[in-house]
Amino acid sequence: DGTRINFTIFVKEEYVRFVNTKSKFYTRSAFNIDFSNANLDMNIAPISQLVHGGIAIYTPVNSLDKNNSLKGDEIFILYKNLSQLKTKQLGVNGDYITYKFKFKEPTISLKIGSPIEFQGFQIGYISDIENIYNNKNKTVESIVYGFIQINAFTNKDDDSIDKKEIISNLVKRGLVAKLSSSLPIIGSKYIELVFDKSHKATIVKGDRYDIFPTIKTKSKKDIMDNLNDILVKLKNLPLENLLNSYANLAKENRKPINSLVKNLNKIVNTLNSTIGNINDFISQKEFAKLPKSLNSSLKEVENTLIDLQQLTQEYGGNSKFADQLSVTLKAISEASKSFDKTNKMLGRKSNALVVGDE
Repeated sequence: DGTRINFTIFVKEEYVRFVNTKSKFYTRSAFNIDFSNANLDMNIAPISQLVHGGIAIYTPVNSLDKNNSLKGDEIFILYKNLSQLKTKQLGVNGDYITYKFKFKEPTISLKIGSPIEFQGFQIGYISDIENIYNNKNKTVESIVYGFIQINAFTNKDDDSIDKKEIISNLVKRGLVAKLSSSLPIIGSKYIELVFDKSHKATIVKGDRYDIFPTIKTKSKKDIMDNLNDILVKLKNLPLENLLNSYANLAKENRKPINSLVKNLNKIVNTLNSTIGNINDFISQKEFAKLPKSLNSSLKEVENTLIDLQQLTQEYGGNSKFADQLSVTLKAISEASKSFDKTNKMLGRKSNALVVGDE
């Protein structure tokens, strides 16, 4: 319910010198997974910790040489794990306000405990999600509750200002909430606060919690969408129609074309095999190789078709085969453009297929 629990810990005398105002405390998890900085980091606690549990202390080395000793009853926040401690945060240990968020889009990927962020810094987290069936629209609507640290948007000069009014004023200047995803391939989402100059709103007073304004996430194609477009284009290449239209020419026993089309058939089978094995590309490096592998097969098809086009021109350019060949080459050209765009993304960020592209 968001209430705080204060408790006291005891530190052995020989370790007291390692605790100062810069120290941070976190719960040692039995099993911890960290996706920070687009890297997968997994840690399993030792047997003694699995049995008894424990709290760990992190103190920056550079703070030990400075006068950061504790002056009195210091209250520290206890992070739930090391991953949360590593997260960049604003307004830690300050006062907070609970807001209600209503999004006009699916929130199934939101979880209790998911962060609320502003410009890459965590300034709060989701405390509760209430799902309600709307009989009128025949849909499930979600109401999200979240804490926002007031101190995240204040500084020393704001001591004389009502801190609750600070966030309200920021909203009037365009601060809104939207759903964002840090790892598209996993699908986890969080709430991000952004300034939208085109959207001016106010915080709506509620019975218990005020309602924070939200906007719908603008649909933007990421690299996974581009990859999907490539596969759709490849599957829709009119190669079958091309081979069928070749039948009439084959009856005339035109051996040069006959040989080339047999080669085309072989390359098309290779291309289909490459597409069919997409599920085998599971690691980051293999993902990055996928467009290049498909592009290689596609280039072979394109080169063969160009040779075919040159030969068919000798037999007249008005045949059904020549027409179909032109359509196929145009479709391959479009697919190649998609490959170029995807490869440029991968050139900028090799793991973009896993963490997304910005």
